[in-house]
Amino acid sequence: MIRTLKNQNIRRTSEELQNKTSEIILILTEEASDLLELKNELITIPDSLPFNFNLKSITENGIDLLYYYRIGLYLNQIELAIDDEISGIHPRNVVTGLIKGTGIAHLFSFKKNRKFVYDCKKARNFYLKSKRTYLVYRDFSMPSVMIVCAKKVTASKLLKFNNDAMFENFVGEIRKILNSNGDYKNYFDQSDTLQLFELFENRFINNIGLSYDIIKEVIRYTKNPSLPIEKQITVNPMFEKEFK
Repeated sequence: MIRTLKNQNIRRTSEELQNKTSEIILILTEEASDLLELKNELITIPDSLPFNFNLKSITENGIDLLYYYRIGLYLNQIELAIDDEISGIHPRNVVTGLIKGTGIAHLFSFKKNRKFVYDCKKARNFYLKSKRTYLVYRDFSMPSVMIVCAKKVTASKLLKFNNDAMFENFVGEIRKILNSNGDYKNYFDQSDTLQLFELFENRFINNIGLSYDIIKEVIRYTKNPSLPIEKQITVNPMFEKEFK
């Protein structure tokens, strides 16, 4: 009787392990399939650019990607500015410092027991969407061209991949293809439209000012990640969704 129970437990454990393994394989397979779909769009030159380019002509997904790309660029510039100051600090603490110090945390904050707290998961997802969108598009000579033409790529899809190694490999493959194919701008003959894209990027994307106060806050929270957030009087203008 005891042996039978043991055998049943072993079989049950084995079945549970097989089911868990199958679930993991399925998730990784779906991730690989989605990444391939996204990669194919990113390495394919669009047939043409939108004529009479303006913000009103961009899809909602295009606006989302532009928004997250700009914030990702902003976060990257802050990291570069404080690199020497935070040398040797654990990357997890740096992420917390960026989330709290830049004001991302305040986008998801609420009052609890007379203290200001924030939804950590939502804030981290916002951070990851921004960083990953930036990492995917940063190697294009004019990111806004590919972003505006995007159909498959979305910030939410980029967030879905829990496997960081797979995502980094994906970005590396895009970079290799771009390096071997040269500047994709040469494929377009719509020079007037390209000039509009360039003006747009210079005005709305690349024109980022780093506030000394923000940098100080990021360093403070990076070195002391457990510090609570404080009430924020004004929202960091970088997080306004409208391109003004």
